[in-house]
Amino acid sequence: MGKFDTKYGVQISSLLEGVTFQAERRNLFLLDDGVFSALLEEGMQDAEPNVDDENGEKFYERRILCIAVVQTSIAMTTKTESELIDALCTGSYLMGFLAGMPESRTACICPACIIKNHQSGNGMKGADKRHAPMRELEKWTVEQREIGDVRTANKAAHEMKNAVIQYGKTIGATLSDENAQRTIAEWLRKPAKLSV
Repeated sequence: MGKFDTKYGVQISSLLEGVTFQAERRNLFLLDDGVFSALLEEGMQDAEPNVDDENGEKFYERRILCIAVVQTSIAMTTKTESELIDALCTGSYLMGFLAGMPESRTACICPACIIKNHQSGNGMKGADKRHAPMRELEKWTVEQREIGDVRTANKAAHEMKNAVIQYGKTIGATLSDENAQRTIAEWLRKPAKLSV
């Protein structure tokens, strides 16, 4: 270890453990003869993916691992604190990419695809969270109509409008006075399928 192992020992050990784990996920054992050195050397060279390679995703996966090995080596041997911190940050960032790569992949997965899929998943989770109160209000409205007598959707929407608006305020679902009747009527016409 280098000069900063007492101050940054936990972070250096954590990065080394992460690189070791991610390498083992790919059947590369860093303690085997020459594996660490080979990955280190490969990580310091410029490389381009083979466009014709049907397993092109493996190139990106290995390339990220090799660069992470380089960052780990820098973290363990550097003489400057700023270089150590850069290596720890970059290495940890690369570990996040490797951890995000699934065990079984489709034809072409690269870091850009991983980021896009992650952002898309986060966007869906955010949308679900944002629309949850309105879905709850819609469900409550349909249940209230089923409790009462059977009326046309428009008539029921007119009669229920104020109660629905008031209940919506208690759960964080805001319906405007101008659009409430139309929205409620739409919900009541399709009780089996939530529209939000």
